[in-house]
Amino acid sequence: MFLYLDTITSSRNEFLCTILVAIILAIYFMKSIRINNDQDSLQLRRCPNPNCIRCQKYEIVQQSAKKRLPHLIRHIDVSEDTYEVGGKGADKVRRTNKTEVATRVMKGVQLGPPPLPSSISKMFYYPLLRFLPTSYTKNRILSTEEIEKNWSNSSNQYPTVLFIPELLVAKSSKLTIIHEEACAILKTNSIINRKERANVEILMDEYVDSQFNGGEWHSNDSSPSVSTKEEKLQANQKGSEGSSAMPQWEVLYLMNQGQWIDSNIKRCPQTYQLLQKIPSHDLMAGCMFGNIFFSVLYPGTKIDIHCGPTNVRHRLHFPLVVPQKKESKRTKNQTDCSKSIPFLKVDDETLHWVEGEPFVFDDSLAHSAEYPDSDDQSVRVVLVVDLWHKDLTKKEGELLQNLYPSTLPIS
Repeated sequence: MFLYLDTITSSRNEFLCTILVAIILAIYFMKSIRINNDQDSLQLRRCPNPNCIRCQKYEIVQQSAKKRLPHLIRHIDVSEDTYEVGGKGADKVRRTNKTEVATRVMKGVQLGPPPLPSSISKMFYYPLLRFLPTSYTKNRILSTEEIEKNWSNSSNQYPTVLFIPELLVAKSSKLTIIHEEACAILKTNSIINRKERANVEILMDEYVDSQFNGGEWHSNDSSPSVSTKEEKLQANQKGSEGSSAMPQWEVLYLMNQGQWIDSNIKRCPQTYQLLQKIPSHDLMAGCMFGNIFFSVLYPGTKIDIHCGPTNVRHRLHFPLVVPQKKESKRTKNQTDCSKSIPFLKVDDETLHWVEGEPFVFDDSLAHSAEYPDSDDQSVRVVLVVDLWHKDLTKKEGELLQNLYPSTLPIS
C-alpha cells in the first residue's frame, strides 16, 4: 500500500517538474521570439544613469503636476473660448466649460505615460490571466484592451513622462509642412541685412567659435552612445589605435528644459537673433519639455532606439554640417560609401540630413540615430529646436506650461 502511494507521489512530482520545465522553456522561447521580432526589437533604451538629474526632475515635476492640476484648472480663464450655439442675443454665445478646455491634459496627467509593449505578456501572460480570478487580474496587470482604451497611442509611440491623447501623429514630411514657418525662418531669413552668407555658415561659425572661446570646452553634455560591452570594447580599442574617434554625441544647449542659457547665448548671439524670429507661441520657452541645442554626432556613434519624454512637442532639425557620400576611386560611384552616411530612423522612416534643409519629426515615436564607422573624421552638426505640437490649443499650452514649468514649483 505504502509502495503504491509512494509511486503515485513520485509520479505526481515528476509531472509537476515536467510542467515547470515546460513553462520555463516556453518563457525562454517567448523571449527569443521577442528579441528576433522586428516589432518587439523596440526594446527602448532607458537612461542608464540612476543618478540622472534630468530624469529625477521629470519624476518630481510629474508628481507636482498631479497635485496642482485641480487648482490650475479652477483658475483657467475661458472667457476667450466661446462658440455659437444658436438662438438670439445672450443665448447665441456659450462659454466653454473649464473641464472641456482641460479634458485631454487632465487625462494625460492623471494616466501617465503609456506602458511599453511586451510580446511575452501578449502571447503568454495575458491568456494565462483569463483562468485567474478577476480581482487578481485587475490588481496585477492591465489587459491589452484596457491599455488601448486608456491611451490609444500610435504604434511605437511610448513617451516616458507625459502623453496627451488625440494629438496628431504624422510622417516627418507632413510635420515639416505643418511647421513650415519655423523651417522657412531658419532656412531663408537672413540674420544680417546683407545676404552675403548663408545662415548655415553663420550658425556653424558661431558654434565652432564658442567651443574655443578662451581655450575652454563649452559642451553641456558629452556621452558615449554605444550600448553593449562588446561595442564599447571595440570603440576603446579603435580609440587607442587612433584609427577612429570615440563614438560620441555632444550637445551645446541654448535652451535647456525651457530655460535660456545666457552664457551660451552670449557665445552665439546671431543664432539667438535668428531663433527670436520664430513666433514665441511655437517655441517652448518656460516649459521643461523645450530645448534648443547644437547636436554633434561623431563617426562610429549609434544612439540607441528611444522615445522622447512627451508628445506635446515636435522636434526640428536644421542640419549645419553633414558628411557627404564620396566617390569610390575604383568604380567612381557612390554606392560603395553610402553606408557610411549618418541617418535618423523614426518609426519606419529612414531620414538623411541635408545641409541647410530643415525638417521636423515626432520624437515621442521610437527613433534612433547612427553614424556608421568610416575613415572619414567629419562630424554631423545639427541645430535642434523643440516646437509646440500644432494641435494643442492656446489654453492647453498655457496649462501644460504651468504644470511642467522650466523651474521646479514650490509645493
